[in-house]
Amino acid sequence: MKILITANADPSAILDFGMSALLYAAGNSHAECISYLLEHGKDQEACSPNYCSMGQTALHKVCMSEFPSDAAIKVLLDASADVLFFVSI
Repeated sequence: MKILITANADPSAILDFGMSALLYAAGNSHAECISYLLEHGKDQEACSPNYCSMGQTALHKVCMSEFPSDAAIKVLLDASADVLFFVSI
């Protein structure tokens, strides 16, 4: 992730179907990538801990991943991921 951003990749890019780098990292429980994206994309919608695509936030993605990571959940909660939004979907 760091290499891509250093090479001017856009961490806030959103694919046609709504997927962002943050949601992809969350779906794979990559805590370090999630943390890096949150840190380097704070002012961008797709790098917000509460960015929602197809009814799912990054917190949804981590919890529903094949191997949910406590570290990834903690990173999102520390970044003010909205737990009530998570519960209400």
